Amino acid sequence: MADGRKNNGGARPGAGRPKKSDEQELLEKLRPMDELFVTKLTAALKEGESYAMKMFAEYRWGKPAQTINSNVTVEEVSLPEWYDEE
Repeated sequence: MADGRKNNGGARPGAGRPKKSDEQELLEKLRPMDELFVTKLTAALKEGESYAMKMFAEYRWGKPAQTINSNVTVEEVSLPEWYDEE
């Protein structure tokens, strides 16, 4: 196909969710920084940093449910006279 559609979709190198082993490897590399993270987050909380308060609250009590305003207005459609409603 000349328009390139054959390149759409399908398996591609590097696509998809990372392997669980890759995820575990990254977590192991980050583990030494756990204590530093908690120390810095605690300091930011004590200083009243809003990003720290938001992060702490979301992880401690969960992110609040997101509400979506879905006001829908439906207007009456005029159909031609020849349309028979049976």
